[in-house]
Amino acid sequence: MRAQKSIKMEKNKKFLGRKINVLVDDFFSGHAEFQAPEIDGKVIFEKRQKPGQFLRVKVKGTNGYDLIA
Repeated sequence: MRAQKSIKMEKNKKFLGRKINVLVDDFFSGHAEFQAPEIDGKVIFEKRQKPGQFLRVKVKGTNGYDLIA
């Protein structure tokens, strides 16, 4: 898991500054079209969102397996 975490963190850095499509799962997180729910990381929102909607968000940072938007 330690090795996988460092690999995933490097892959997540490639998304910094890019816009991605996200399905909002709950008020403060969702998943991108390339993330499987409950398996891959998630997208963490800085502001409260409405669950069930699709958003186009800009990736501002990473936190382990997750992206910050």
